[in-house]
Amino acid sequence: MLGKLSLSEIAVKYQVTIRTLHNWFSPFWSIEPTPKDINISDKVLIIDGKYIERTACVLVAVCNKKIASWCFTQRENFNTWLTNYKTWWQSHKDSIKEKTYPINSFTPTGRRKWHYTHQKLHASNSHLKNSLPYLFRYLQHPEIPNTTNFVEGAINAPMQEKIRFHRGLNLLKRRILIAHFLSSKQ
Repeated sequence: MLGKLSLSEIAVKYQVTIRTLHNWFSPFWSIEPTPKDINISDKVLIIDGKYIERTACVLVAVCNKKIASWCFTQRENFNTWLTNYKTWWQSHKDSIKEKTYPINSFTPTGRRKWHYTHQKLHASNSHLKNSLPYLFRYLQHPEIPNTTNFVEGAINAPMQEKIRFHRGLNLLKRRILIAHFLSSKQ
């Protein structure tokens, strides 16, 4: 699915019908891969967006010229994003701060042990919140790239090529195709 051949060309190559190919590829379209967890502490993270439809965008995060993560959103705008983040935080802060107290688990001083119920979400939010003041550091540090040219040429251009090869896909299938592509590059 990530290649250049059309279904007809693949059918001829493997001497099967197009219907058989649809059956072969159906598992591909049913699962949207998610990014792997990658440690990016003390590294420069570059984020760029690529529109896949008028109201759909994929944000790709790159660290050391490798894909660190991605997410799908409606638009690429730091102010709109910051507003959405603050709204999201206000509506979910109680869940993010929720604590779990295991039964019969105490510290050496006798206090009950606890952990955040949604540990990964809490950690992600903390990293993001703590990173906000540093998101535009390239303005003060010339060693940090001030462009996303690498992302544009090495990731967004081939991704756009995949979308062009598979034009006519609905938005959900386009997202799945892009997620598979980014996962293969991660």
